[in-house]
Amino acid sequence: MLLLALGVLASPLLLLPLAFVLAAVYRRVLAALRLDTYAHLPQPRHADAWLRSLVFGDLGAVQRAPPAEQHLAWGRELGDVFVYRSMFYTPRLWLGDAGALNHILGAAHSYEYPKPGDVRRFLKNLLGEGVLVAEGDVHRRQRRIIQPAFNLSSIRDLTPVFFKHANRTSAILARLTAETSEAKDAPFVPGQSALSAQKCGKGSLVLDVSAWLSKTTLDIIGEAGFGFDFKAIDEFEGIAKGDDVAAAFNTMMSATVDIGLVQILQFYLQTLPGMAWVRDLPTQRQRLMRATYAVLERSSQRIIAEKREAIAAELREAAGESEKQASGKTFTKGAFEDARSSSGRDLLHLMLRSNMASDIKDSERLSDAELLGQLTTLILAGHETTQTQLSWCLWVLSSRPAMQQRLRDELVEHFAGRDELDFDALNNLEYLDFVTKEIMRYISPVVATRRTLVKDDVVPLSKPYPRSDGKGSFSYVELKKGQDVFIPIQYMNRSKELWGPTADEFDPERWRNVPEQAKAAGFPLHLLTFIEGPRGCVGNRFAITEFKALLASLLLKLRFEHIEGWEVEQKQGVVVRGRIKGQEELGMQMPLRLTCV
Repeated sequence: MLLLALGVLASPLLLLPLAFVLAAVYRRVLAALRLDTYAHLPQPRHADAWLRSLVFGDLGAVQRAPPAEQHLAWGRELGDVFVYRSMFYTPRLWLGDAGALNHILGAAHSYEYPKPGDVRRFLKNLLGEGVLVAEGDVHRRQRRIIQPAFNLSSIRDLTPVFFKHANRTSAILARLTAETSEAKDAPFVPGQSALSAQKCGKGSLVLDVSAWLSKTTLDIIGEAGFGFDFKAIDEFEGIAKGDDVAAAFNTMMSATVDIGLVQILQFYLQTLPGMAWVRDLPTQRQRLMRATYAVLERSSQRIIAEKREAIAAELREAAGESEKQASGKTFTKGAFEDARSSSGRDLLHLMLRSNMASDIKDSERLSDAELLGQLTTLILAGHETTQTQLSWCLWVLSSRPAMQQRLRDELVEHFAGRDELDFDALNNLEYLDFVTKEIMRYISPVVATRRTLVKDDVVPLSKPYPRSDGKGSFSYVELKKGQDVFIPIQYMNRSKELWGPTADEFDPERWRNVPEQAKAAGFPLHLLTFIEGPRGCVGNRFAITEFKALLASLLLKLRFEHIEGWEVEQKQGVVVRGRIKGQEELGMQMPLRLTCV
C-alpha cells in the first residue's frame, strides 16, 4: 500500500517533465515545418545539441556569452526583429525596432505589457513589493505617490548631498594615494586585494574603485533617500561599524551573478500552474537571498518607523497644536508642502508625507510592505546602478588619458577652486554632460528587459523587414496573449541604424550633433537606458546628477589608469559588473591605478 501511495504521489511529478518535453517537441516540429506563428521571422541557428536546445532553447548561448554580446551579434546578423527560443522551445520575440518599442513601452500600451512572471518573482524576492515589481493599477498608484519626490526642486536640494559624500571619498582616496610609498605583499588599504597591493608604488595606489564607490553611493542614498546614515565609508575607514544593510545588499547582489541554466529553469517552472512549490526548494542561493532580505527588511522597517514619527512631530509643530489636539487633524498634500522643513528633504520624507495626506484615498495609499519595497528599490537604483555605471566610466577613461584630461580641464576651469557646484552649474558643463550620456549609451548597467502580453496585439514596426522565406516583407508583428517579448536595451543604445557606423565606439563628441535617427527614435535622452513611458525610471534625473557630482569630484583630485596585463570582463547579475580574468576567486571588482592630480 505504501509503495502504491508513493507511486500515486510521484506520478504527477513524473508526468510534468514529460508534458514539458512533449510540448517542446511539438513547438520544434511546428517551427521546422514553418507552421508556427513566427515562421516568417528570422531565427538564429542553435548553438547547442538537439536535446539541450529542446529544453533550454537558445538560452545556453546567451548565458555563455558576455552580457548583451550574443544579442548584439544576433541583431547584427538577423536584423531588428527576430525570434529565438527560451525554455522548452518557447518562442521569444526579439524587438530592436524603435517603432515597436515605442508602441510597447509608451503610455497607450505600457500596462498591457507587464514583466513576465519569472522576472517579477525574481525581483520581488530581491526587492520586495516596490515600483520596479508592481504592475497595472498598483504601479499607477505607487508612481503617483513616488514621483513628486523626484521633481526638479527636490534634485536641486539634494545636489549638495551628492557633493558632500563625493568630496569626502575623493579626499580620502587622494590622501591614501599620496601616502602610498611602495608595493606590499598584503592589502594595506580598504577595498584592496593582495594582488592589487603588489602593483602599488610610490604615490601610485591600486585598489578596487567599485568597492569605494559602492560605499559612497550607499551613504548618498542613505542621506538623500532616507535621511539615514549607513556609515558605509566610516566602516571602510575603521571609524565606526556600518549598518548591516550595506553588507546584506552586497551579499544579495553577489548572489545574482553567474545564475546558471538550472536557476533559470527554476524561475521558469515556479510561474507555471501547480508549480509554485519549486520556488521553495531549499537551494543555497535561495537561503542566502532570504537571509539577506530579512536584514534589509529589518533596517527598512526601522527607517520607516523613525521617519513616520518625525513627520508626525513636524506636522504637530506646524499646526501649533498639542499632540492630543493634532491627533484628529487632517492635512492635504498642499499642507504637507507648506509644512516642509529644511530637515525633511530626503526622498522617503517626501513619499511618506504624500502618502499620509488626507486628500489621498485610502485605496491609493502605499501599504507598509509597499513602502518597504520602495526603500529596497531606491537602494538598488540609487546605489548599485550608479556605482556600477561610474566604475565602468572610470575604466573607460583609464584607457583614454587625453579624454580624461580634457574632462578634467573643463572641471578645473568651472569649479575654479570650489569643491562643488549647484545643480544648474553642474548640468551646464558641456563635456561632462557628453561623457555622462556616452557612458550610459556605451555600457548600460541593465542590458535588457522583458515583457509579456495580457491580450492579443498587433505591433507596428518603423519600416518593412524582409521575410525569412523570401516572400516579400512584413511591417507589423501579430502577438498572442502570453507572448514573451525581449527588449534589448544595450542593442538599441548601440544600434548602427540610430547612431551610425561608430556606434560600438566610445565617443562623447557624438553628443554635439546627435544623429537625426537617434532623435527620431523618441527615447528619453535619445537612450533606452532609463526605458520610456509610464514604466520608465522615475529617478533618472537623480541618477544623472549624482553620477556627475561623483565623477567631477574624483577627477579633480585623481588620475585613473589601467593595470597592465589585467583584463576586465563583464559579468551579468541584476546589473553588469566587472571582474578580472584569472582573479575570479576575488569576485566582482574594478581595480585601477590612482595617482594624485
